[in-house]
Amino acid sequence: MRTRVAFLGAGRIARALAGGLLRNEEDSWELVASTRTWESGEKFGKAVPQARLYPEERNRDLVQESEIIFLCVKPQEVRGVLQQIRPATA
Repeated sequence: MRTRVAFLGAGRIARALAGGLLRNEEDSWELVASTRTWESGEKFGKAVPQARLYPEERNRDLVQESEIIFLCVKPQEVRGVLQQIRPATA
């Protein structure tokens, strides 16, 4: 059984973490990521082709459907993302 891992944000940090997970046990992880911009989504998709990408509006769904969540957004975006996903964490 694969563990579902969500990356809220698909920038450099998310790409590095996802790459590290896949390097160690590729078959153990189902990776999903949300992205705010097309550019970061495209880069994440090229670096981690196994992952599925979603728009940031799906953050709450990704949190509810995942066993592990990485918050990979810029510091100024943290508060907004946490408010968005709060109902899914209760």
